[in-house]
Amino acid sequence: MRGLALAFVLGLALAGAALAASPTPLTTLCIGLPECGPDEGPVAAKAPDRLGPANQALAQENYAAALGLLIPLAEGGSSEAQYRLGDLYYKGQGTPQDYLAAGKWYARAAGQLDTPWAPEAQVNLAIMHALGQGMPVDLPGALMWDEIALACGSDLALAERDLLAARLGPVQAVRARQLAQEWLARHGRSRPTAATTTNRYSTKPR
Repeated sequence: MRGLALAFVLGLALAGAALAASPTPLTTLCIGLPECGPDEGPVAAKAPDRLGPANQALAQENYAAALGLLIPLAEGGSSEAQYRLGDLYYKGQGTPQDYLAAGKWYARAAGQLDTPWAPEAQVNLAIMHALGQGMPVDLPGALMWDEIALACGSDLALAERDLLAARLGPVQAVRARQLAQEWLARHGRSRPTAATTTNRYSTKPR
């Protein structure tokens, strides 16, 4: 969803007070839930080799068929299948649009930090929290997911992270970063990358 991510950055930069921080507590998807941790086992390792028919159905825009093929692979632990299934639910392709289901599968993919699909899913979760898709608007939760995505190597999360941090201010931004570090520690990555160690929490939009 790179196009969605770029549109979100532009929209956040222009929206101003329209995306003010929600007063509600963090509603971040899957914090501490065991089903959102890394998938393990032989099925997860073999699943990518079985994605050919599902990817072919997606290329042919046969989304209903792709959905049926992706569900067992996603349930078996394939991070790519989880990510692509999240996309189908998010966009309402082959199934009614369902942000809760999309968030569930993005969160599953986001927890598999040794796969290239994790940072993509993490950025998508940040967008969903910022836009209030399947939950109340939650800018601290969005910032947390952007921090996680940065630590996992996303090249899209930096602009989003800086815009959100500027909107929230230093106190909430630091708290969101702490939550990101705690999430990463629970998933076996205790130290952030160099991109997250710089103090970018200015109160002025960049």
